Amino acid sequence: MMKIEQQRRLQIVEKGCEKLTIPRSLANFSDQYLSHLIVESRYKILFNYIPKVSCTMWKELFDQLHRTHLTFNIRFLTDLIKPESRRFQLETCRKAVFVREPLTRLLSMYFSKFCNYGEVQRLWEYKYGWLIVQNYREGYHSPPEIPNKDSQQPFMNITFSEFIRFITDNINKEDILRESGSRVGGTDHFLPQSTIASPCAIHYDFIGHFENLSTEAPYMLNFLGVDHIVQYPGITASEAEKKLVDEYKKVPLELLYKLEQYYHADYELFGYSFNDTLKRIITSGNNDDN
Repeated sequence: MMKIEQQRRLQIVEKGCEKLTIPRSLANFSDQYLSHLIVESRYKILFNYIPKVSCTMWKELFDQLHRTHLTFNIRFLTDLIKPESRRFQLETCRKAVFVREPLTRLLSMYFSKFCNYGEVQRLWEYKYGWLIVQNYREGYHSPPEIPNKDSQQPFMNITFSEFIRFITDNINKEDILRESGSRVGGTDHFLPQSTIASPCAIHYDFIGHFENLSTEAPYMLNFLGVDHIVQYPGITASEAEKKLVDEYKKVPLELLYKLEQYYHADYELFGYSFNDTLKRIITSGNNDDN
């Protein structure tokens, strides 16, 4: 059954690339996000980890695989300096990636970065919060001081709707997103997965869905021929999965449709349905146009 499902998902990518007029040739491939591709040369594997798609566990698992063979650190495709070496790996290795329903992934990112009331929240509030409050709240005119774990500044408590407005207002201004993100890190936690994974240029052999992680992760490890060395640990239920409806009901419909535009390629290429997600949100109760 999984083999048939994988064929279906790869066909969706094929049709999506054609519909979106994205070339499937490596000749047109930008190496901007090659840093997400983990190389396991012994088993000829390339795995593209995507933030908020269980990426921490995947990096730890591949690190364990490297340690098993007495190598030192995870090796990324960007470690290969020569373009021809990178291209050789892209052309000869089996390639795998896990993706996630876009709105759920965004909500998971928001919870982990803006709702933990610790150092991470302070960093992300400095990273994006000062721009958000300047644009969407009255009384803010200058960036706050660089936060740290001992900061006594009150938290900005960026709302989910405020963060969505910031993203959707800057859909065509990625320089703004990148400039603000460069303060303490990248923007890959909410950038479209299609941008990070480049499924039209990188011809994946396996595309997993986060929603079926408990069955698809072991299958992928078997498919890649490493399940006798590493096993995916037990799955913990995602807070975002449980709160999807409750949180998005608070978001104006106009912002939801703008999010669909931002993540349109994700929906086209990875087999998710924005309409199904929207229906789930709306039919659970009246949407609050706050």
